Amino acid sequence: MHTIRDLVHITKTASGRIARRPLLLSTALALSVGACSGDDDGTAGGTTGTTSGTTAASTSSTATTGTTGTTATTTTDASSTDTGTGDTGASDTGTGDTGTGDTGASDTGTGDTGTGGVGLEIAGMYVDEWGTSHDIDESTWTMDFGGGTPAVFHVLSYDNDADFLVARNDDANDYNPGLYSRFDWTYAMGALWYCQTVFDAPTAQDAENAPPADATDPSTGGCGGFAWTNLTP
Repeated sequence: MHTIRDLVHITKTASGRIARRPLLLSTALALSVGACSGDDDGTAGGTTGTTSGTTAASTSSTATTGTTGTTATTTTDASSTDTGTGDTGASDTGTGDTGTGDTGASDTGTGDTGTGGVGLEIAGMYVDEWGTSHDIDESTWTMDFGGGTPAVFHVLSYDNDADFLVARNDDANDYNPGLYSRFDWTYAMGALWYCQTVFDAPTAQDAENAPPADATDPSTGGCGGFAWTNLTP
């Protein structure tokens, strides 16, 4: 590099014209300042290139170093991604407490109703005042007239408190086969009396819903205009 003094000296010796020195001096100064400015720009460019090379993932930065024309490329590849681990935990399904429902037991027959449990209170063997024998239990009431076919009634339900039973007439009966009957009974004057209150009901429910016989004086009436029938063991 030439100094200002060298440039001035060269000019004087080459041309021998002192009058041109101011112009040459100003030109030398301009060239000197330009050279320094170029060096500073190159340094700044390099610094900028270095700084820009630290940018985010998969980003490239290009810097030109000074006046040499050298290109520097810096690429930073951020290849790791923090996916983390989701805390899924454990689903607490627990165990449903279903327990045991107390459904109880279906009471198909009690001491007072039905054909189970306590027996029919009038069950036994009897003879009425007409000579007909009666065989009564929790399943059937059979009447034997001493000739012909006995009449059989299949007991469906009974009520010892209300003193009645409902039965289905056997299909082989001479009268009203397959229909339904209601029998009421009562105790009066130290004896057992009965009345076949209904003998031709279309359903068991109809027979059960029929009004009971009048037990005020069974020996004289109350059973469809007639007296009740006395049963003797």
